[in-house]
Amino acid sequence: NKANSLFPANAIAVDLGTSRTRVAWGDRMAAELPSMAEERQALRCGVVVDRAAAVTVLGSLMEHVARQCFAPPSAIACVPTDADDRERAMVIDCVTEAGARAVYLVPEPFAAAVGAGADLSSPYAHMVMDIGEGVTDCAVIKEGRIVASRAVRIGCGDLRDAVTDAILTEWG
Repeated sequence: NKANSLFPANAIAVDLGTSRTRVAWGDRMAAELPSMAEERQALRCGVVVDRAAAVTVLGSLMEHVARQCFAPPSAIACVPTDADDRERAMVIDCVTEAGARAVYLVPEPFAAAVGAGADLSSPYAHMVMDIGEGVTDCAVIKEGRIVASRAVRIGCGDLRDAVTDAILTEWG
């Protein structure tokens, strides 16, 4: 698979999410934690809003993986397709500070497609949608690259809040 050859074989996968942060190694989930440290939310709408909280969460997860490795691992971290340079740099800084030797960024729908086992090198287009707590990100992937994408900083958390508000307004 073209996507697998782009990254080091021993790299860990990092899903730094608005609600939960996950680290996977090989074909298994290594660890998962809420994206909070000391009641401080690390991310909002897919963006790091508290660097110290993000590093704390990532550091805890990286320690778990480090016990299984001989050297600090490289990390593949996903970001929304519309992430700007500052947002990308913040993710790289946080993951590096938490203990990764090197950080490679991939768009969230691309990571979701890899996780789902999609044949990304296929000449046929795949539309992949990653619906997270704070970001909904959709991409069309063909021949190993994203040919079109759109991310909105609205996710499951916003839907849950809207339903709660509607219920409280109607019956509260």
